[in-house]
Amino acid sequence: MALAAPADGELVVVEGGRAVGQTTPESARRDGLTVVDLSDEWLPYVFSEEPGKPQPLRPYLIDLANGRFRSAAPTRAPGRTGTSRRSGCFPSLSLLRRRLADRKRHACTSG
Repeated sequence: MALAAPADGELVVVEGGRAVGQTTPESARRDGLTVVDLSDEWLPYVFSEEPGKPQPLRPYLIDLANGRFRSAAPTRAPGRTGTSRRSGCFPSLSLLRRRLADRKRHACTSG
C-alpha cells in the first residue's frame, strides 16, 4: 500500500524498504532517524551554505546536476550527453529518471 505524497515540509518514513509513515525533519532528528535528501537541490556537504559562508559554485553545480547548461555553447565531448561527469557533479535523480524514460535516446540500443 502506497502512502499519499507528504505535505510540504513532511518526510516519508521508510523502514525495510517500505513507506510506513510521515514525519517532519525536526521530529525525525529527535527520534534518531536519518534524513536523506534526494531532491534536485542536493549537493555534497562541502557545498553547503551557512551564514557567512556562501558557496558561489552552488547554483552552477545544481544546474549542472539537473542538465541545465547556462552557456550558449555547451562544452561537450563528441558522443557525451553532458558535462556533469567531467566536473565530478553527479546527475540528480530526476535527470536520471528523465534520461531513462527517453525512448528516443535508447532507440538505437533496443532490438
